[in-house]
Amino acid sequence: MKGEKYEKHLEHVYSSADGKHAIKDMDHSDSRIKIVKRTIKEFKNGMYVTLGLGIPSLIPDFLTTDLKVNIHSNSGVMGIGPYPKYGEENADLINSNREAVTILPGGSTFSSKISLNMLRGGHMNLSIVGGLQVSKSGDLANWIMPGKYVKGMGSSMDSVIHESTKVIVTMLHTFEGGSKLVKECTLPLTAKKCVDLLITELGVFDFNREDGVTLIEIAKGTTLSQIKENTGCSFVIASDLKEMQQ
Repeated sequence: MKGEKYEKHLEHVYSSADGKHAIKDMDHSDSRIKIVKRTIKEFKNGMYVTLGLGIPSLIPDFLTTDLKVNIHSNSGVMGIGPYPKYGEENADLINSNREAVTILPGGSTFSSKISLNMLRGGHMNLSIVGGLQVSKSGDLANWIMPGKYVKGMGSSMDSVIHESTKVIVTMLHTFEGGSKLVKECTLPLTAKKCVDLLITELGVFDFNREDGVTLIEIAKGTTLSQIKENTGCSFVIASDLKEMQQ
């Protein structure tokens, strides 16, 4: 029974007059947008893509209408669209960040059990997740930071567990002056050797080449010296190193 003044509250509301996220108000907004735009270059029509917390949740706002991909959230939504316009938020329609989102025509909703089974069963082509640390061997730590309140791991393990799903980590290269690409993770691990590709504002790193972690793209205006100074492990520079795509 619902009370007379019952209202279901949203934890996080990001909306605007045109339905676009007010990303300009976020810290490091330029760097985040750069990472998002490069990540979308990995998408192909018809793909099923699951998005994790943080930077990945911004992706639907930057997809063009000619790119037909199915965006999945562990909250139980397939077919996520951009953030809603003011006044059109629905507390029952949220993404992994617990933010109000929209659903595109043809989209669907389902239980969290089914949603997680989609991840565990390898039904996603790509899993885009945020990262707190990535190690030289491709280990990922992305669910808890000491001293910070975290409700739980959520679907972090489920998102990266299946070998047929390509795992792309999107994160800022450093945090409080320290590198997030390290020799060994010091935070609790989400999974070992699960990372296929790492995209930061400084460049793109591949983890599947025989030489180990390899810098394959470098951001415009960034030097190799800058990347080396801000990286906590050694890496190989690809012989065909390219400028980071946008």
